[in-house]
Amino acid sequence: MASRQWSYTNGVSEKPLLGMTIGDMFDQTAAAYPDNESLVSRHQGLRYTYHELQAQVDQLARGLMSLGLAKGERIGIWAPNCAEWCITQFATAKIGAILEQRDDTPGFEIYVARSVARYAWRWLEDAGSEYGVAIVA
Repeated sequence: MASRQWSYTNGVSEKPLLGMTIGDMFDQTAAAYPDNESLVSRHQGLRYTYHELQAQVDQLARGLMSLGLAKGERIGIWAPNCAEWCITQFATAKIGAILEQRDDTPGFEIYVARSVARYAWRWLEDAGSEYGVAIVA
């Protein structure tokens, strides 16, 4: 059996690709610039430093893993632009899960019916801007 080799093909740049995951790069950036502003959601009135954002990302990643979400599994997201979307993007990257982003279906129930994601979360605007995870499979 032939050994696996990573693909490092990149466009016209002479600079090689980094050999790290998005989660690793996020943690490295948060460690280097903990007090710098990292996320602003103006319409929600939210501002996060890298340290604060990393805490939120890690908390969600742990929560998703406690639900059973694992590397390579899919989680769907149905939400408008919001801070929680960004937090979910980084949390799933840290787990190695696949974030399935949908905004082309006419409703959440139809999205869930069409999705192959094991979990999905939906923006619950009526619940005071909280979000929850619903088991899909």
